[in-house]
Amino acid sequence: MRFVVVVVVAACSGRGATFPKDTYIKRAATDFVDAIARKDVAGIRTFFRMPFLYGGMWFADPECTKQFPVPKKIDDTNSEAFARCLATLPLRQSERVDPVFGFIVATYDPGIELEVGFGFTDGLARMRFIGYAGRRDLGDGIPTVDPAVLEPLRVAGDRTPALTPETTTAIEAESKELAVKGAYAWLKVCIDANGDVTSVHAREASSPLARDTYAAAVQSWKFQPFKLGSQLSPVCALERFVHVTAPAEPTKQPSPVMLPLPNVGGDDDGVLHVSSDAVKRISGHKLIAPADSDKTEIQKLGIDEVRAQFAVCFDEQGVVYRVVPIEPSGLASYDARLRSVIGTWRYRPLSIGGKPLKVCTGVTFIYSQRGGGGHNMGRVRL
Repeated sequence: MRFVVVVVVAACSGRGATFPKDTYIKRAATDFVDAIARKDVAGIRTFFRMPFLYGGMWFADPECTKQFPVPKKIDDTNSEAFARCLATLPLRQSERVDPVFGFIVATYDPGIELEVGFGFTDGLARMRFIGYAGRRDLGDGIPTVDPAVLEPLRVAGDRTPALTPETTTAIEAESKELAVKGAYAWLKVCIDANGDVTSVHAREASSPLARDTYAAAVQSWKFQPFKLGSQLSPVCALERFVHVTAPAEPTKQPSPVMLPLPNVGGDDDGVLHVSSDAVKRISGHKLIAPADSDKTEIQKLGIDEVRAQFAVCFDEQGVVYRVVPIEPSGLASYDARLRSVIGTWRYRPLSIGGKPLKVCTGVTFIYSQRGGGGHNMGRVRL
């Protein structure tokens, strides 16, 4: 997936740019999962950046379920108990990968999919989020599972829906018009405790027709009930549909952005959620650094970087009409500044067959700083 534009603003000192490398995150993620496998409670806690956000998990241990039944912040008062509960899980890194900086996908039996996000504190990668994958917000608490564990339970509907020649031609034409390589759709599919499909949300698609065609086909799916422990449970899965003429699937199937666009007038009213590759910002300031007071606060906290994610929706003329925070930076004044400046952006309008579209995409800001002096510089990674 390529759901976000990452705008990186790096603060420099005499030592040069200090933006952390992705390899540090990968190493930290591996070491974190290893500490859980060893049931090393003290080792697990060394990866916590307090407070951090817990986004919901399923525990076989009833005491852990009692202690952590709903999403919440984990701080010094409950971090040891949470680490002990993590140590009960047979957690492993998933073959599905997340292209968003700082996030990995992890899984554990009976197929639960988690996203784990890391940030940098005093030059070290520390966990700042763990919870179910593919959530819209903290109220979206249904467990997310790997699609592979649902497939053996299928009793109706085709995993790869057959398209008519007419539909195939139309989908390919739309993708070409939007300059998207290959037709595809990412859908979050949820079933109830009986195995019936209850909701289908498009998280990203190459075109409106690709989104609608695959979403309609999924409605015919039916599964045997899914069990968490001894209990029948509703679950969701992040499913990717790729048209047969699209490029070959990579060895590691990319997973959707783990903190995806909230329901900001998206798939429920026809607005198209698109990859950042499919849109072009044509005006507006992009290098938005925190105010000096926020930089001082970041330094006091010993944090090397802050990150903020926003859903950005623009109308048929390319004018931004909605900016919704997905993941705040933790600095209220910086979030307000980002939101205000994003609201002045203009995008190149998108259209299908001459009909203009309303579009939502995503943007992530990562501000990194270390040291006290120097000047600000920026770069954009798309």
